[in-house]
Amino acid sequence: MAISLPFQAGGYGTQANYNFISSMGIHKPDIDPVLTEAYGSQYLTGFFTLVGAEKPVSALKYSHFEEERIMPKIKATTAGAGAGAAATFTLDAAATLAISQQNPYIGASTDDMISPRVGDTIHIKPASGLVTAGTYIEALVTSVNKSAGTFVAYPTQSGVSTPAIGTADEIIIIGSAFGEGSSQPESMNSRVKEYTNTLQISKETFSITNTGKDVVQWIEGVGLNGKKGYFWTVKGEADTYKRFLNKKELTMLVGQGLTNTTLADVYAAAGEPITMTKGLIPSILAGGNNFNYSSATGFTKQDAEIMAKTLDKQKGSKSNMIAAGMNLSIDIDNAMADYNTAGAISYGNYTMGQEASRAFEFKSFSVGGYTFNKKTFDAFNDLQTLGAEGFGYADEAMIIPMDSTMDKGSNSRVQALRTRYLVGENGQRYDETTVVNNFQQAGGKDTYDVFYKAACGFEAFALNRFGYLKKA
Repeated sequence: MAISLPFQAGGYGTQANYNFISSMGIHKPDIDPVLTEAYGSQYLTGFFTLVGAEKPVSALKYSHFEEERIMPKIKATTAGAGAGAAATFTLDAAATLAISQQNPYIGASTDDMISPRVGDTIHIKPASGLVTAGTYIEALVTSVNKSAGTFVAYPTQSGVSTPAIGTADEIIIIGSAFGEGSSQPESMNSRVKEYTNTLQISKETFSITNTGKDVVQWIEGVGLNGKKGYFWTVKGEADTYKRFLNKKELTMLVGQGLTNTTLADVYAAAGEPITMTKGLIPSILAGGNNFNYSSATGFTKQDAEIMAKTLDKQKGSKSNMIAAGMNLSIDIDNAMADYNTAGAISYGNYTMGQEASRAFEFKSFSVGGYTFNKKTFDAFNDLQTLGAEGFGYADEAMIIPMDSTMDKGSNSRVQALRTRYLVGENGQRYDETTVVNNFQQAGGKDTYDVFYKAACGFEAFALNRFGYLKKA
Protein backbone atom coordinates (compact mmCIF):
# COMPACT_ATOMS: atom_id res chain seq x y z
CA MET A 1 0.00 0.00 0.00
CA ALA A 2 1.37 3.36 -0.95
CA ILE A 3 2.01 5.85 1.81
CA SER A 4 0.68 9.30 1.13
CA LEU A 5 3.10 12.14 1.68
CA PRO A 6 1.99 15.09 3.78
CA PHE A 7 0.94 18.25 2.06
CA GLN A 8 3.86 19.97 0.30
CA ALA A 9 3.41 23.52 -0.89
CA GLY A 10 4.87 24.26 -4.27
CA GLY A 11 6.79 27.30 -3.06
CA TYR A 12 7.50 29.53 -0.05
CA GLY A 13 6.83 33.19 0.28
CA THR A 14 10.35 34.43 0.98
CA GLN A 15 13.19 35.99 -0.90
CA ALA A 16 15.90 33.52 -1.83
CA ASN A 17 18.88 34.54 0.31
CA TYR A 18 22.02 32.86 1.66
CA ASN A 19 20.32 31.64 4.82
CA PHE A 20 17.43 30.09 2.87
CA ILE A 21 19.67 28.26 0.41
CA SER A 22 22.23 27.13 3.03
CA SER A 23 19.43 25.52 5.05
CA MET A 24 19.26 22.94 2.27
CA GLY A 25 23.06 22.30 2.39
CA ILE A 26 23.30 22.95 -1.30
CA HIS A 27 26.01 25.61 -1.17
CA LYS A 28 29.46 24.39 -2.25
CA PRO A 29 32.15 25.37 0.28
CA ASP A 30 35.24 27.14 -1.04
CA ILE A 31 38.05 25.16 0.61
CA ASP A 32 41.60 25.67 -0.57
CA PRO A 33 43.01 22.25 -1.45
CA VAL A 34 46.48 23.13 -0.19
CA LEU A 35 47.33 22.40 3.46
CA THR A 36 49.42 25.17 5.03
CA GLU A 37 52.55 23.94 6.83
CA ALA A 38 52.40 26.47 9.65
CA TYR A 39 55.46 24.94 11.36
CA GLY A 40 57.50 24.03 8.30
CA SER A 41 58.35 20.42 7.57
CA GLN A 42 58.55 19.61 11.33
CA TYR A 43 61.48 17.29 10.65
CA LEU A 44 64.00 17.36 13.51
CA THR A 45 66.32 14.95 11.71
CA GLY A 46 69.44 15.34 9.63
CA PHE A 47 72.12 16.09 12.22
CA PHE A 48 73.58 12.59 12.30
CA THR A 49 73.36 12.36 8.52
CA LEU A 50 75.29 15.63 8.27
CA VAL A 51 78.16 14.91 10.67
CA GLY A 52 78.17 11.16 11.13
CA ALA A 53 78.28 7.80 9.47
CA GLU A 54 76.52 4.50 9.99
CA LYS A 55 77.49 0.87 10.34
CA PRO A 56 75.49 -2.36 10.63
CA VAL A 57 75.70 -4.55 13.72
CA SER A 58 74.46 -8.07 14.41
CA ALA A 59 74.24 -7.83 18.20
CA LEU A 60 72.36 -5.73 20.73
CA LYS A 61 75.67 -4.67 22.30
CA TYR A 62 78.59 -3.24 20.35
CA SER A 63 81.98 -1.80 21.26
CA HIS A 64 85.28 -0.49 19.98
CA PHE A 65 88.67 0.22 21.55
CA GLU A 66 90.48 3.52 21.94
CA GLU A 67 94.04 4.35 22.92
CA GLU A 68 94.79 5.81 26.30
CA ARG A 69 97.64 8.30 26.68
CA ILE A 70 101.06 6.65 26.42
CA MET A 71 102.95 9.29 28.44
CA PRO A 72 102.60 8.67 32.20
CA LYS A 73 101.98 11.38 34.77
CA ILE A 74 102.36 11.37 38.56
CA LYS A 75 100.00 12.72 41.21
CA ALA A 76 101.41 12.65 44.74
CA THR A 77 102.01 14.36 48.09
CA THR A 78 105.28 14.78 50.00
CA ALA A 79 106.52 16.34 53.19
CA GLY A 80 109.44 17.74 51.21
CA ALA A 81 113.14 17.60 52.04
CA GLY A 82 116.12 19.86 52.62
CA ALA A 83 118.70 20.95 50.08
CA GLY A 84 119.96 17.97 48.10
CA ALA A 85 118.20 15.46 50.38
CA ALA A 86 115.93 12.57 49.43
CA ALA A 87 112.18 13.18 49.56
CA THR A 88 109.54 10.47 49.91
CA PHE A 89 106.39 10.88 47.80
CA THR A 90 103.02 9.19 48.39
CA LEU A 91 100.94 8.54 45.32
CA ASP A 92 97.32 9.62 45.17
CA ALA A 93 94.83 6.74 44.98
CA ALA A 94 93.88 7.83 41.43
CA ALA A 95 97.50 7.33 40.34
CA THR A 96 97.66 3.63 41.25
CA LEU A 97 96.10 0.63 39.55
CA ALA A 98 95.88 -3.01 40.60
CA ILE A 99 95.31 -5.59 37.82
CA SER A 100 93.67 -8.74 39.13
CA GLN A 101 93.91 -12.24 37.71
CA GLN A 102 91.93 -12.73 34.51
CA ASN A 103 90.23 -15.86 33.19
CA PRO A 104 91.47 -18.61 32.83
CA TYR A 105 93.85 -17.85 35.70
CA ILE A 106 92.40 -18.16 39.19
CA GLY A 107 93.42 -16.61 42.47
CA ALA A 108 93.35 -13.27 44.26
CA SER A 109 96.83 -12.08 43.25
CA THR A 110 97.14 -8.62 41.69
CA ASP A 111 99.80 -6.74 39.78
CA ASP A 112 100.39 -3.18 40.98
CA MET A 113 100.85 -0.61 38.21
CA ILE A 114 102.14 2.85 39.10
CA SER A 115 104.29 5.65 37.78
CA PRO A 116 107.15 6.48 38.07
CA ARG A 117 109.96 3.92 37.75
CA VAL A 118 113.49 3.93 39.06
CA GLY A 119 115.59 6.11 36.76
CA ASP A 120 112.81 8.54 35.79
CA THR A 121 113.61 12.23 35.94
CA ILE A 122 110.72 14.38 37.11
CA HIS A 123 109.78 18.05 37.33
CA ILE A 124 108.07 19.39 40.46
CA LYS A 125 106.36 22.79 40.66
CA PRO A 126 107.81 25.36 43.09
CA ALA A 127 105.95 25.97 46.35
CA SER A 128 105.55 29.71 45.68
CA GLY A 129 106.37 32.41 43.18
CA LEU A 130 106.25 32.08 39.42
CA VAL A 131 105.58 28.68 37.94
CA THR A 132 107.63 28.93 34.79
CA ALA A 133 110.74 27.66 33.03
CA GLY A 134 113.68 27.95 35.39
CA THR A 135 111.66 27.51 38.58
CA TYR A 136 110.79 23.81 38.37
CA ILE A 137 112.64 21.38 40.66
CA GLU A 138 114.17 18.47 38.76
CA ALA A 139 114.58 15.21 40.67
CA LEU A 140 115.73 11.66 39.92
CA VAL A 141 113.70 8.69 41.19
CA THR A 142 115.95 6.23 43.03
CA SER A 143 113.47 3.75 44.54
CA VAL A 144 109.82 2.74 44.20
CA ASN A 145 107.60 0.79 46.62
CA LYS A 146 104.60 -0.38 44.59
CA SER A 147 102.68 -2.05 47.40
CA ALA A 148 102.98 1.06 49.59
CA GLY A 149 102.38 3.46 46.69
CA THR A 150 105.49 5.52 47.45
CA PHE A 151 108.73 6.52 45.75
CA VAL A 152 111.92 8.36 46.68
CA ALA A 153 113.57 11.09 44.58
CA TYR A 154 116.60 13.38 44.96
CA PRO A 155 116.95 16.89 43.47
CA THR A 156 119.44 16.86 40.60
CA GLN A 157 120.73 20.37 41.35
CA SER A 158 123.03 21.23 44.23
CA GLY A 159 121.47 23.31 47.00
CA VAL A 160 117.88 22.76 45.76
CA SER A 161 115.20 21.63 48.23
CA THR A 162 112.07 19.59 47.48
CA PRO A 163 108.97 21.62 48.45
CA ALA A 164 106.19 20.13 50.56
CA ILE A 165 103.02 19.12 48.68
CA GLY A 166 100.11 18.84 51.13
CA THR A 167 97.33 18.20 48.59
CA ALA A 168 98.03 15.70 45.83
CA ASP A 169 99.44 17.59 42.86
CA GLU A 170 100.59 16.66 39.38
CA ILE A 171 104.26 15.94 38.69
CA ILE A 172 105.53 15.29 35.17
CA ILE A 173 108.09 12.77 33.93
CA ILE A 174 110.50 14.43 31.47
CA GLY A 175 113.12 11.75 30.86
CA SER A 176 115.33 9.08 32.40
CA ALA A 177 118.92 8.82 33.60
CA PHE A 178 121.00 5.70 34.41
CA GLY A 179 124.52 5.00 35.53
CA GLU A 180 127.09 3.23 33.38
CA GLY A 181 126.74 -0.55 33.57
CA SER A 182 123.28 -0.33 35.10
CA SER A 183 120.34 -2.62 34.36
CA GLN A 184 117.40 -1.82 32.11
CA PRO A 185 114.33 -0.19 33.73
CA GLU A 186 111.18 -2.10 34.48
CA SER A 187 108.83 -2.53 31.54
CA MET A 188 105.98 -0.06 31.14
CA ASN A 189 102.88 -0.86 29.10
CA SER A 190 100.15 1.30 27.67
CA ARG A 191 96.48 0.42 27.96
CA VAL A 192 93.42 0.78 25.77
CA LYS A 193 89.88 1.52 26.89
CA GLU A 194 86.70 -0.04 25.61
CA TYR A 195 83.70 2.00 24.49
CA THR A 196 80.41 0.10 24.76
CA ASN A 197 76.82 0.96 23.94
CA THR A 198 73.59 -0.87 23.08
CA LEU A 199 70.85 -0.74 20.48
CA GLN A 200 67.41 0.61 21.32
CA ILE A 201 64.19 -0.52 19.68
CA SER A 202 61.90 2.35 18.62
CA LYS A 203 58.38 1.89 17.24
CA GLU A 204 55.46 3.89 15.83
CA THR A 205 52.03 2.92 14.46
CA PHE A 206 49.56 4.53 12.06
CA SER A 207 46.08 3.04 12.06
CA ILE A 208 42.92 3.99 10.17
CA THR A 209 39.72 2.11 9.43
CA ASN A 210 39.42 0.79 5.92
CA THR A 211 36.35 2.97 5.52
CA GLY A 212 38.20 6.11 6.59
CA LYS A 213 41.12 5.10 4.40
CA ASP A 214 39.02 5.35 1.24
CA VAL A 215 36.97 8.47 2.02
CA VAL A 216 38.03 11.48 -0.04
CA GLN A 217 38.85 14.77 1.73
CA TRP A 218 38.87 18.32 0.41
CA ILE A 219 42.52 18.97 1.21
CA GLU A 220 45.30 17.38 -0.78
CA GLY A 221 47.88 15.68 1.40
CA VAL A 222 51.57 15.14 0.71
CA GLY A 223 52.87 11.77 1.81
CA LEU A 224 56.13 9.87 1.78
CA ASN A 225 58.48 10.46 -1.17
CA GLY A 226 56.31 13.36 -2.36
CA LYS A 227 53.24 11.19 -2.93
CA LYS A 228 50.05 13.29 -3.15
CA GLY A 229 46.41 12.38 -2.70
CA TYR A 230 43.03 13.46 -1.35
CA PHE A 231 42.95 10.77 1.33
CA TRP A 232 43.83 11.20 5.01
CA THR A 233 45.98 8.07 4.79
CA VAL A 234 48.51 9.94 2.67
CA LYS A 235 49.08 12.63 5.31
CA GLY A 236 48.58 10.32 8.29
CA GLU A 237 51.32 7.96 7.15
CA ALA A 238 53.69 10.85 6.43
CA ASP A 239 53.14 12.48 9.83
CA THR A 240 53.63 9.18 11.63
CA TYR A 241 56.84 8.55 9.72
CA LYS A 242 58.16 12.04 10.57
CA ARG A 243 57.33 11.49 14.22
CA PHE A 244 59.07 8.11 14.12
CA LEU A 245 62.25 9.63 12.64
CA ASN A 246 62.18 12.61 15.03
CA LYS A 247 61.92 10.39 18.11
CA LYS A 248 64.70 8.16 16.83
CA GLU A 249 66.99 11.17 16.24
CA LEU A 250 66.20 12.74 19.61
CA THR A 251 67.04 9.42 21.27
CA MET A 252 70.43 9.37 19.54
CA LEU A 253 70.93 12.92 20.76
CA VAL A 254 69.77 12.98 24.39
CA GLY A 255 68.96 9.36 25.37
CA GLN A 256 70.61 8.43 28.68
CA GLY A 257 70.68 4.67 28.28
CA LEU A 258 69.37 2.27 30.93
CA THR A 259 71.08 1.56 34.25
CA ASN A 260 67.98 1.14 36.46
CA THR A 261 67.84 -2.61 37.09
CA THR A 262 64.44 -2.29 38.75
CA LEU A 263 62.96 -0.95 35.52
CA ALA A 264 64.84 -3.49 33.42
CA ASP A 265 63.42 -6.30 35.57
CA VAL A 266 59.86 -5.09 34.91
CA TYR A 267 60.34 -5.68 31.19
CA ALA A 268 62.27 -8.90 31.69
CA ALA A 269 59.54 -10.33 33.92
CA ALA A 270 57.02 -9.59 31.16
CA GLY A 271 59.14 -11.55 28.69
CA GLU A 272 60.22 -8.38 26.89
CA PRO A 273 63.83 -7.65 27.98
CA ILE A 274 64.84 -4.11 27.07
CA THR A 275 68.03 -2.22 26.16
CA MET A 276 68.42 1.52 25.65
CA THR A 277 71.19 3.48 23.95
CA LYS A 278 73.24 6.33 25.42
CA GLY A 279 73.06 9.36 23.15
CA LEU A 280 75.51 12.03 22.06
CA ILE A 281 74.96 14.72 24.71
CA PRO A 282 75.04 12.41 27.77
CA SER A 283 78.16 10.80 26.27
CA ILE A 284 79.88 14.19 25.92
CA LEU A 285 78.91 15.22 29.44
CA ALA A 286 80.36 11.98 30.81
CA GLY A 287 83.50 11.65 28.70
CA GLY A 288 84.06 14.92 26.85
CA ASN A 289 84.96 18.51 27.69
CA ASN A 290 82.41 20.55 29.63
CA PHE A 291 82.57 24.31 29.00
CA ASN A 292 80.64 26.97 30.88
CA TYR A 293 79.98 30.61 30.08
CA SER A 294 78.61 33.25 32.41
CA SER A 295 74.87 33.84 32.47
CA ALA A 296 75.65 37.44 33.45
CA THR A 297 78.14 38.38 30.72
CA GLY A 298 77.12 35.86 28.07
CA PHE A 299 79.58 34.15 25.73
CA THR A 300 82.87 36.04 25.35
CA LYS A 301 86.10 35.83 23.41
CA GLN A 302 87.72 34.46 26.57
CA ASP A 303 85.28 31.54 26.49
CA ALA A 304 86.35 30.81 22.91
CA GLU A 305 89.99 30.89 24.00
CA ILE A 306 89.32 28.40 26.81
CA MET A 307 87.62 26.09 24.34
CA ALA A 308 90.59 26.21 21.97
CA LYS A 309 93.16 25.70 24.72
CA THR A 310 91.28 22.76 26.21
CA LEU A 311 90.77 21.06 22.85
CA ASP A 312 94.44 21.53 22.05
CA LYS A 313 95.41 19.72 25.26
CA GLN A 314 93.03 16.91 24.25
CA LYS A 315 94.48 16.65 20.71
CA GLY A 316 91.23 18.00 19.34
CA SER A 317 90.25 18.70 15.76
CA LYS A 318 91.39 21.94 14.13
CA SER A 319 87.96 22.15 12.51
CA ASN A 320 84.88 21.91 14.72
CA MET A 321 81.16 22.48 14.40
CA ILE A 322 79.24 24.35 17.10
CA ALA A 323 75.62 23.16 16.96
CA ALA A 324 73.98 25.83 19.10
CA GLY A 325 70.53 26.76 20.31
CA MET A 326 69.13 30.05 19.03
CA ASN A 327 69.87 32.04 22.19
CA LEU A 328 73.50 30.99 22.32
CA SER A 329 73.91 31.35 18.54
CA ILE A 330 72.86 35.01 18.75
CA ASP A 331 75.00 35.46 21.87
CA ILE A 332 78.05 34.28 19.94
CA ASP A 333 77.19 36.66 17.08
CA ASN A 334 76.99 39.56 19.53
CA ALA A 335 80.29 38.60 21.16
CA MET A 336 82.06 38.55 17.79
CA ALA A 337 80.41 41.83 16.73
CA ASP A 338 81.76 43.56 19.86
CA TYR A 339 85.22 43.31 18.28
CA ASN A 340 84.10 45.28 15.21
CA THR A 341 85.80 48.40 16.54
CA ALA A 342 87.45 51.15 14.47
CA GLY A 343 87.34 48.99 11.39
CA ALA A 344 89.24 46.15 13.06
CA ILE A 345 86.74 43.66 11.66
CA SER A 346 84.56 44.28 8.64
CA TYR A 347 81.69 41.89 8.13
CA GLY A 348 78.43 41.71 6.17
CA ASN A 349 79.48 44.32 3.61
CA TYR A 350 77.85 44.77 0.23
CA THR A 351 79.21 45.66 -3.22
CA MET A 352 78.15 48.28 -5.76
CA GLY A 353 75.02 47.40 -7.66
CA GLN A 354 73.50 45.46 -4.79
CA GLU A 355 70.93 46.53 -2.24
CA ALA A 356 72.48 47.56 1.05
CA SER A 357 72.46 44.81 3.67
CA ARG A 358 74.20 43.99 6.90
CA ALA A 359 74.62 40.51 8.32
CA PHE A 360 74.48 40.50 12.12
CA GLU A 361 75.80 36.96 12.33
CA PHE A 362 79.03 35.04 12.03
CA LYS A 363 79.16 31.62 10.43
CA SER A 364 82.53 30.78 11.95
CA PHE A 365 85.35 32.11 14.09
CA SER A 366 88.92 30.99 14.72
CA VAL A 367 91.13 31.24 17.77
CA GLY A 368 94.53 29.69 18.43
CA GLY A 369 94.45 27.77 15.16
CA TYR A 370 91.08 26.17 15.96
CA THR A 371 88.10 26.96 13.75
CA PHE A 372 84.52 26.75 15.01
CA ASN A 373 81.82 26.66 12.34
CA LYS A 374 78.54 27.75 13.90
CA LYS A 375 75.20 26.16 13.05
CA THR A 376 71.91 27.03 14.71
CA PHE A 377 70.52 23.66 15.72
CA ASP A 378 66.77 23.51 15.10
CA ALA A 379 66.02 20.71 17.57
CA PHE A 380 67.30 22.89 20.46
CA ASN A 381 64.60 25.46 19.66
CA ASP A 382 61.62 23.23 18.86
CA LEU A 383 58.74 24.21 21.18
CA GLN A 384 57.35 20.70 21.25
CA THR A 385 60.60 19.00 22.27
CA LEU A 386 64.00 20.34 23.39
CA GLY A 387 62.92 23.98 23.11
CA ALA A 388 59.91 23.55 25.40
CA GLU A 389 59.37 26.13 28.14
CA GLY A 390 61.87 25.86 30.98
CA PHE A 391 64.38 23.66 29.11
CA GLY A 392 67.88 25.08 28.69
CA TYR A 393 68.92 23.69 25.31
CA ALA A 394 68.40 27.04 23.53
CA ASP A 395 71.32 28.39 25.59
CA GLU A 396 73.62 25.43 24.94
CA ALA A 397 75.74 23.94 22.17
CA MET A 398 77.54 20.79 21.13
CA ILE A 399 81.11 21.05 19.86
CA ILE A 400 81.72 18.31 17.30
CA PRO A 401 85.10 17.49 15.70
CA MET A 402 84.76 17.48 11.93
CA ASP A 403 87.78 15.35 11.05
CA SER A 404 88.02 11.56 11.16
CA THR A 405 89.69 9.34 13.77
CA MET A 406 91.31 5.92 13.75
CA ASP A 407 89.30 2.96 15.00
CA LYS A 408 91.91 0.80 16.74
CA GLY A 409 89.61 -2.20 16.52
CA SER A 410 89.37 -2.22 12.72
CA ASN A 411 92.36 0.03 11.85
CA SER A 412 90.07 2.10 9.64
CA ARG A 413 89.35 5.80 9.72
CA VAL A 414 85.87 6.71 10.90
CA GLN A 415 83.82 9.82 11.52
CA ALA A 416 83.75 11.20 15.06
CA LEU A 417 80.29 9.75 15.56
CA ARG A 418 77.96 7.32 13.87
CA THR A 419 74.74 5.36 14.24
CA ARG A 420 74.61 1.58 14.46
CA TYR A 421 71.67 -0.42 13.17
CA LEU A 422 70.66 -4.06 13.40
CA VAL A 423 71.00 -6.04 10.18
CA GLY A 424 69.40 -9.43 9.55
CA GLU A 425 70.88 -12.58 8.09
CA ASN A 426 69.59 -11.65 4.63
CA GLY A 427 71.05 -8.15 4.89
CA GLN A 428 67.76 -6.50 5.81
CA ARG A 429 68.25 -3.26 7.73
CA TYR A 430 66.22 -2.75 10.87
CA ASP A 431 66.74 1.00 11.16
CA GLU A 432 63.52 1.95 9.34
CA THR A 433 61.38 -1.15 8.95
CA THR A 434 57.84 -0.62 7.66
CA VAL A 435 55.11 -3.28 7.80
CA VAL A 436 51.64 -2.74 6.32
CA ASN A 437 48.76 -4.90 7.51
CA ASN A 438 45.23 -4.87 6.14
CA PHE A 439 43.35 -6.76 8.82
CA GLN A 440 40.16 -6.92 6.77
CA GLN A 441 41.95 -9.18 4.33
CA ALA A 442 43.39 -11.21 7.20
CA GLY A 443 39.95 -11.74 8.70
CA GLY A 444 40.64 -9.45 11.64
CA LYS A 445 39.56 -5.94 12.60
CA ASP A 446 38.55 -3.73 9.70
CA THR A 447 41.62 -1.45 9.87
CA TYR A 448 44.59 -0.49 7.78
CA ASP A 449 47.75 -0.37 9.94
CA VAL A 450 51.31 0.70 9.22
CA PHE A 451 54.02 -0.34 11.71
CA TYR A 452 57.39 1.39 11.92
CA LYS A 453 60.29 -0.18 13.79
CA ALA A 454 63.99 0.57 14.26
CA ALA A 455 66.76 -1.09 16.24
CA CYS A 456 69.44 1.60 16.37
CA GLY A 457 72.18 2.82 18.67
CA PHE A 458 74.69 5.65 18.98
CA GLU A 459 78.48 5.43 18.87
CA ALA A 460 81.13 8.11 19.44
CA PHE A 461 84.88 8.00 18.89
CA ALA A 462 87.42 9.86 21.04
CA LEU A 463 84.99 11.76 23.25
CA ASN A 464 87.95 13.70 24.63
CA ARG A 465 87.79 15.72 21.39
CA PHE A 466 84.10 16.69 21.86
CA GLY A 467 82.71 19.50 23.97
CA TYR A 468 79.46 20.78 25.43
CA LEU A 469 78.90 24.47 26.12
CA LYS A 470 76.27 25.74 28.58
CA LYS A 471 75.49 28.53 31.01
CA ALA A 472 77.04 28.46 34.47
